[in-house]
Amino acid sequence: MTESKERQAEGLIKTMIKRIDANAEKMKDWGKAFRIVFKDINVGYWIKVSMNGTVEKVEKELEKKEPVATITTTTETLQNIFDGVTSPISAMLNDQIQIEGSIDTLMKLGAAFVCTQRS
Repeated sequence: MTESKERQAEGLIKTMIKRIDANAEKMKDWGKAFRIVFKDINVGYWIKVSMNGTVEKVEKELEKKEPVATITTTTETLQNIFDGVTSPISAMLNDQIQIEGSIDTLMKLGAAFVCTQRS
């Protein structure tokens, strides 16, 4: 079960990277790193955003490097957010996702959750 959840987490991180890269203009000149921790499988990813707004580097880790923000959630919650079943705000209000960081950081990280597909 954990192995399939870890594969799901890797897929979610790939989705997040695609969304950040697709919204690079919103993350431009930020050049910082954040961490996302999946508390259901005790796995974390450190994601560095370059100055041009795209993802520069991703490392699977829990606490090696110092991020400017940490997002803690479960694989199921993040999947529901990406699928549009749950809004990020609703997930925060229902304590399904915790975010540590400044308001500026939260605004920048919004690009990671924005769906870029148009119908």
